[in-house]
Amino acid sequence: MYFATFISIDSFNNLNTLSRVSIIVTVYNRVAFLRAALTSALAQSLPPCEVLVIDDGSDTEQAAEIAAIVAEFDQVKLTRLERNGGVSAARNYGVDLATGDYLLFLDDDDLLEEHFLKVAVSYLEQHSTVDVFISRTTLFAERSSARFERLRRYYTYIQQRDHFKSANHPAYFLIYCPAIHSMVFRKGTFQQHRFPEDLTYGEDRYLLMHMRNEGVTFHSTDVVGGRYRIHEQEPPLIARQLTFIQKLGRSGWLRSPFEKAYLHLLEAYFLMKAGQWFKALGAGLYILQSPRVMGEAVIAFVRSRF
Repeated sequence: MYFATFISIDSFNNLNTLSRVSIIVTVYNRVAFLRAALTSALAQSLPPCEVLVIDDGSDTEQAAEIAAIVAEFDQVKLTRLERNGGVSAARNYGVDLATGDYLLFLDDDDLLEEHFLKVAVSYLEQHSTVDVFISRTTLFAERSSARFERLRRYYTYIQQRDHFKSANHPAYFLIYCPAIHSMVFRKGTFQQHRFPEDLTYGEDRYLLMHMRNEGVTFHSTDVVGGRYRIHEQEPPLIARQLTFIQKLGRSGWLRSPFEKAYLHLLEAYFLMKAGQWFKALGAGLYILQSPRVMGEAVIAFVRSRF
């Protein structure tokens, strides 16, 4: 189920209820942006009930710096895991620690807009049938570059095109997928769901598609809830992307011929980038079975990739 509406922040100025949001911040060997992320979490017009920083097994020196930054904020609690298990494991650990009725997952390099929790909590408390509140996100970077401008133009286009589609629409999580920190979840949605700890790419999409398949309800709003940081360089992703694609393909959650064709097209694309041409041909042959679906998938793929 899906709901879409436009919300005015001014309509919540008289909100008196206490926020029961636990913000879970994961960090691993990176301290440059943590202070800004925590500041944005605590600067909410409706403050969270707690901010939990999960240090995912950072090296000794970085762990000490992380602890020093967290110590600047009386309201923030730090937990350091003994070994690095990946962002999904760290988030799942935070879920088990959280005491709030609602959860928000914030990466250490991203930011929240001031009124996000106020809008999200107000809506969720008034609409008991909605499990996940979704806002829009803007991209930002330390400095402009050709890569950043290309990503910004693409994300602006796809967000305008897909944000208010039903979460059950084939393109919503598979192609668009809102940023994880633009969502506020009822904690109860995690009684049966967890971030997949065997994925290091696409873990958010996988979780959300699992939730969608299990009947979790989503509400999308025009309010901008967060800012997503784009870095000048990103680590190689092809192997991790293929792992995500293949795991999703085995999940049984893809509901339409379009979704299946699009996923096979993605698989063929990344297999070619990895130099695995024979396997890429096998993945590509799948979508040839249905020319109409193939055409739709190819158009969507080209628009989303280039």
